Amino acid sequence: MKPEIQEEKLVKLAKQTLDHSLQNMDEATVTRLQSARQKAMTPTLKSSWGWGLQPTWAMAAACLLIISLALWSNYAPHSPGTLPFEDVEILANADGWELYEELEFYTWLAENDPTG
Repeated sequence: MKPEIQEEKLVKLAKQTLDHSLQNMDEATVTRLQSARQKAMTPTLKSSWGWGLQPTWAMAAACLLIISLALWSNYAPHSPGTLPFEDVEILANADGWELYEELEFYTWLAENDPTG
């Protein structure tokens, strides 16, 4: 016998048993069962997952936004219009072009300087 047919027979037998037991119940119990069934079948917003946690989700989102902005402001690039004073002095100097001639040396020096 196929499992689907066996399952259908089981469901049919359970339904018949429950219907038969319903016929033997008093009217008050039947009414309470029907109202409970109706209440269980009616969807409610409060029973949905997450609706009761709205303030928590809002607070978590606000904290995440604040942390993101704080981290972003630390790593934001500096304005291209402002240069540190030392760079302006090197570029304004007439000998500043020597810097570009020995750029490889200065790059090596910056990478290997232990003082930072």
